[in-house]
Amino acid sequence: TASSQSPLATDEMMVRWAEIHAFMPAMQFSYWPWNYASSTAEVIRQYACVHKALESYIFEQAQNRTAPLLRPIWFDAPEVEELYTINDEFMLGPDLLAAPVMDPGRSVRDILLPPGNWRDAWTGEPCQGRLESHPTPCPGCGVFVREKNTELFDRLHAELVQIHRGSIPSGTTTSTYEAKLDRDVSGMG
Repeated sequence: TASSQSPLATDEMMVRWAEIHAFMPAMQFSYWPWNYASSTAEVIRQYACVHKALESYIFEQAQNRTAPLLRPIWFDAPEVEELYTINDEFMLGPDLLAAPVMDPGRSVRDILLPPGNWRDAWTGEPCQGRLESHPTPCPGCGVFVREKNTELFDRLHAELVQIHRGSIPSGTTTSTYEAKLDRDVSGMG
């Protein structure tokens, strides 16, 4: 069980969690961002803005009752067997792919894109297929938009460029908050 003696999430992990949740239907926090350094809290706030920018896309995709909103990358290309081996990337609807990073200190990762033309949502560069050692500093997880969805790309890119990629160092914890998860509740009725 967790206790107040359990280590707090590092700033890097807090940001990486925010990156993942920004590309989910709902964004939530297990730790309060404002208990971290202002620079870390600002990056997390910016990811909340990214999530807000996706609001109409998420709503539109949620109306499709024949396909899941969150899906594995093989969902729209079941004939591509190689996609079945990827368990650390996911799709939000048919046009957005997220390739999160959860290993501390990791700033590059391999990414496999489903068939089609994609754009790196950070840089706008066109991409296809396998991307080896793709830059994923913290903040800066892999995010790709199908090239045909220019409206989604424009909204997402406008928010992502506000985030200073690579600004969160690995191994630092600026939060001193104690959750007191081991508090004694035996006297509560």
